[in-house]
Amino acid sequence: MKIGIYAGPEFTSFYGDKRYEKIKTLGFSYVDFSNSDVRKYPYNASLRDAEAFFKNERKMMEQADVIPSQMHGPWYSASNITQEERDELFGYFCQSLQFASYMECKYWVIHPVFAFGTKSLPENEEETRKINVEFAKRLVDVAKPLGVTICLENMPFPSFCISKPLEIYSIIKEVNDENYKMCFDTGHVNVFKDLDVAKCFYDVADEVAVLHVHDNCGDTDSHLFPTFGSIDWKSFYKALCNTGFDGVFSLETSPKNYANIDEFENSAGELYSIAKRITEFN
Repeated sequence: MKIGIYAGPEFTSFYGDKRYEKIKTLGFSYVDFSNSDVRKYPYNASLRDAEAFFKNERKMMEQADVIPSQMHGPWYSASNITQEERDELFGYFCQSLQFASYMECKYWVIHPVFAFGTKSLPENEEETRKINVEFAKRLVDVAKPLGVTICLENMPFPSFCISKPLEIYSIIKEVNDENYKMCFDTGHVNVFKDLDVAKCFYDVADEVAVLHVHDNCGDTDSHLFPTFGSIDWKSFYKALCNTGFDGVFSLETSPKNYANIDEFENSAGELYSIAKRITEFN
């Protein structure tokens, strides 16, 4: 199975313009490119400068024989409560979709609209669903001509009414568009004590386009290395195989021990070894 990694700022800090070459040397052929913080460049740049920036990123990836398997859209603000806030978010989303197209990245991941915050009451569920479906249809109209597929991610918030995979899945089914699919996040599932990660994947597999792979101990969204928490990775990998998932086993966790470049590199190598062992389970 193809293995990818979140190309976080640590890689840039340690390796600069050689970061993708290092990622390839470590064994990874795919990267998850984060474009999530609207306070940072290139959101405040001209479209011309943004295009040059992302095309240069793509060029560096190609030179290293690395592929951008997904890009994460904005999630800096969880406040989408007013229409004005949602309109502002939509504008940032449109920018980020354009960025994905500049980098020739097919899959673009977003969180749901938190129409009543992340602690929504049961009576808010119908309106939350309606707002998300309408928002999604507007986004699809932007994404489709750019050749980008939107992937809606399940959430780790027990108090948010559409956090669980089947709730996200039902929205995707209602939108019913080939450019609107699902990002299945293993760690986000695992914070729910009543859910099993592998079983949840079977339930939604036909709409899953990308993965966010990380672990936790069932208590909080801690983004641990796989096998450092409580997820049954053998059963999850079996679910991937049995459902015919042919995407990237994309790690959304970063190497630990940032004291120096050697410790960082050793940690990154350990992360690849863990992913390799999981994806070779018989």
